[in-house]
Amino acid sequence: MRRVSIGAGEPLKIDLEQRSNLREWLLYEHRKALDARHNVEQRWQTAIRMYQGDSAEKRWLPFEGAPHIEVTIGATACDTIYAQALDLITQARPPLTVRSRKSEYEEHADAIQDYIDWGVASGKFNFMPAVKAALLDDIQLGTMVGYIPWTQQVRKTDVQKIETFGPYIYALPIQDFIVPSHATKDIQRVKFATMRL
Repeated sequence: MRRVSIGAGEPLKIDLEQRSNLREWLLYEHRKALDARHNVEQRWQTAIRMYQGDSAEKRWLPFEGAPHIEVTIGATACDTIYAQALDLITQARPPLTVRSRKSEYEEHADAIQDYIDWGVASGKFNFMPAVKAALLDDIQLGTMVGYIPWTQQVRKTDVQKIETFGPYIYALPIQDFIVPSHATKDIQRVKFATMRL
């Protein structure tokens, strides 16, 4: 997690020129990142097209507009791997495990484990829908993106104030996640990370 501090509670002041420079830099970096991953996006499109059995080539033999049927052996293999991975994750109890790095934090790890078990079992964390979507992306395209923000919703009524808060797991489509072309596995160290929502 990255933490940026500028002083003791003073707000960050950005003038119009700095804002304009930041905007230009972001536009340039995003354009460069999208250009660099053009070939990868074409491979993703080909993988999805092949999974769906939609041929890129149109046959004109034995007559014009003749049906072209593609046998999707790769799709059958993808579905088999997906089913096995989903079984493996859903049969493990608990599917998410917390372990303390030091013995002094074992009580804290147990408390967090209880919270995670409750959130996964109750569906409050959106664990299963996110796992299903992310696994399919990972098997079909070779990569996936998971995003887990701490969300908070407040609803005020005449009688009471209702707060709902906690982590919520999203599986983002890989096409909607943009990072620099030289990004590493540590997402906290890249110049920018953009999610199109």
